[in-house]
Amino acid sequence: RARVVVPTNGGRHIRLFAEAYRKARVKILVNGRQAFAGSARDARRFETDLDSRAETEIVFEFDEAYSPRELGESDDRRVLGMFLRWMEVTP
Repeated sequence: RARVVVPTNGGRHIRLFAEAYRKARVKILVNGRQAFAGSARDARRFETDLDSRAETEIVFEFDEAYSPRELGESDDRRVLGMFLRWMEVTP
């Protein structure tokens, strides 16, 4: 699970671009409302409308996330889901 709070200052739309790790599944909640559920790969280019709050809370809940060690790729024990590359808030 990961939580990001972004100052949106009344912005009405948010876009993000992320890289998925393997076959992780993710549920994305925006201000407590489910905005996406499915493969993390399908959420790589995610966007949604916002209400007019000063800040927006985005929660990523992962399922079927694995560490590189569990998959025999390396000794890295971190359980990986997505790498958030960038996010954009627009009016």
